[in-house]
Amino acid sequence: MTSKTAQELINEAKETKARKLNLRGKKLNVLPKELFELTNLEFLNLSLNNLTSIPNEISKLTKLRYLNLEKNQITTVPSALSQLKNLQDLNLSKNPLNEFPVELVNIISLRRLKLYDTEISKIPSKFNGKSIEFAKWSKLAYLNLNSNYLKDLPANLCNLWSLRRIDLGNNVLNKIPKFIIKAKNLEILDLEQNYIKSLDIIWEKLPNLKKLYLWENKLKDVVDEIGELKNLEVLYLSDNQITKIPNSIGKLTKLKELYLYGNKLKQLPKEIDNLSNLTILDVGTNSIDNLPNFLNLTNLKELHLKHNKISDLPTNLFKLNSLEELGLGHNQLLEIPKVVFQLTHLKKLYLWENKISEVPEEIANLVNLEVLEIQDGVLESLPESIGKLTKLKTLSLWNNKLESLPKEISKLSELKELNITNNQVTSLPKEMGKMANLEKLHCRENLLSDIPVEVTKISGLKSLGLGKNKLTSIPKEIGNLTNLKELYLWENQILELPKEIGNLVNLELLELQFNQISYLPEEIGNLVNLKKLFLWNNQLTNLPSTIANLQKIKSLNLTDNKLQGLPKEIGKMENLEELHLRGNQLVTIPVELGNLISLKSLGLGLNQLTSIPAEIGNLANLEKLYLWNNQLTKVPPELGQLTKLKLLELNDNKLSSIPEELGDLPNLEEILLYNNNLNSVTGFRKNLTIHL
Repeated sequence: MTSKTAQELINEAKETKARKLNLRGKKLNVLPKELFELTNLEFLNLSLNNLTSIPNEISKLTKLRYLNLEKNQITTVPSALSQLKNLQDLNLSKNPLNEFPVELVNIISLRRLKLYDTEISKIPSKFNGKSIEFAKWSKLAYLNLNSNYLKDLPANLCNLWSLRRIDLGNNVLNKIPKFIIKAKNLEILDLEQNYIKSLDIIWEKLPNLKKLYLWENKLKDVVDEIGELKNLEVLYLSDNQITKIPNSIGKLTKLKELYLYGNKLKQLPKEIDNLSNLTILDVGTNSIDNLPNFLNLTNLKELHLKHNKISDLPTNLFKLNSLEELGLGHNQLLEIPKVVFQLTHLKKLYLWENKISEVPEEIANLVNLEVLEIQDGVLESLPESIGKLTKLKTLSLWNNKLESLPKEISKLSELKELNITNNQVTSLPKEMGKMANLEKLHCRENLLSDIPVEVTKISGLKSLGLGKNKLTSIPKEIGNLTNLKELYLWENQILELPKEIGNLVNLELLELQFNQISYLPEEIGNLVNLKKLFLWNNQLTNLPSTIANLQKIKSLNLTDNKLQGLPKEIGKMENLEELHLRGNQLVTIPVELGNLISLKSLGLGLNQLTSIPAEIGNLANLEKLYLWNNQLTKVPPELGQLTKLKLLELNDNKLSSIPEELGDLPNLEEILLYNNNLNSVTGFRKNLTIHL
């Protein structure tokens, strides 16, 4: 259905006396004069257009309450905006204003003003020698100045009594603006991604502050006065250089979320235990080697401790009886701390990158666990009791030393994802066929020599990874996995594919590179949803004509095979964007290749081609053409029609001349011509890189 034009929408609004009009993304360069006749408008969205200015006629829309001008090319703001006495919400973000539009101060009805990413470097305190009366913004509750170049803000902004939230993130502030402490009703202060080095302001002047964002600054310490923010609920101090948290943190008894990750902390103050309302504590990526006793954090739901130096946990951690997520990845654990098995409400447990060699039977206590990650370790086995984690949905065990899986793993009836990549598993339990909800099974880089037929009964499987094993064949029952979207079989010793592979009609990705496959069954053409087919480094000598049925395919890689020809039907694959045929035995290519109108990259290097059909010039979207190391004595002048071509590799052939038409290619950046019979080339642009 074709969307309506801006003029059509304006006409409709005029007929219906509409109060709302959305002209977002209508490619407007100027505003139609009819727009200013819509005097009933209260809501006007003009974002994502190409407007460079706003005409003074905007003042006619006297009922306007909401005006969105985001993502245009506006550089100045007309004073006529100040006549919109009902305007409450104004968005000028992502316009190249460069300077703060002082005219906005006269819009006394404003409650929300967004000026983020407008290239403003300064907000002046005076204009034409007079102080700017920011006090006119007596109703302003939200001011967004994120992503600009502000170094400071004027002190006379202090009269914004109604201000509830101010966003100053991603600027170049090196200190907290002084006017902030005068905004007594402020509830949210965003100062993230600046260069602030100190928190030395009178925090008790902000009694209503609830959320304070200071992550990614240059802070080295936290002042004791931070404890005066009695109503603070969220505190972000992450990604700074903080070495110590003051004891006064314990005064923030209403705090619900505390983020301290990415600092230089070695310990936490014991007073943190006073934060009885805390639900999230993140101290990841520090240098903490032990934790204080947590006796009162009974509301804590998430505890993130990754990337520290923790070797054990305090025994009284079991009192965190609301804890649902515990992150202990990349620490110095040699075993799973016993106290963990008392945290029976846990839903997510992260233990990756430790030195844990076994999982004890007590893991069965965590009956609510949904995610268990123990990858990148030295795990040698799993207990039978793993089968009691009946709510588990994700089990990640890759990069360990597992040699087998217990058959009880089949009892994980809710499991959706199992990853045992890069272990030493030689076989899969036959019982896995019962795992009806499993959607992703990744067993790459193991020692599997066959796929149990029972695994092919997991009908809901969407992704199956078996690359880099020792498989020599694929069971015909693979065709039962009709919901499969991704199949990874690369780097095995597979000789052939069963014709039942054609049953996988939902397959979108098939990786078969680095095998010994000598032919493809005609049923490969049934994979009508396939988008990527990788077959490089096999023994293919030809392709079935049915490959043309793969109408959705975008990438086909047949590099380093033994292909002596291509079926002419390949020209029907009109959505193909990448075709790689390097390192085969091709003497000719079919003229139908010129029908691949979506092709962006064509690799034909290292073959035995003696000519290139003129029809290659029809590939209007081609950007890269590789013809190196063939037997070419000439190339067709039609290559000059490839106006989007950026790279042309013709080196290591027998060329004695180059068509002058190539000199007209407007986007050609680089051409490789060395190891030919060429002494020089002329007619090319001076800024073109030519390798002779």
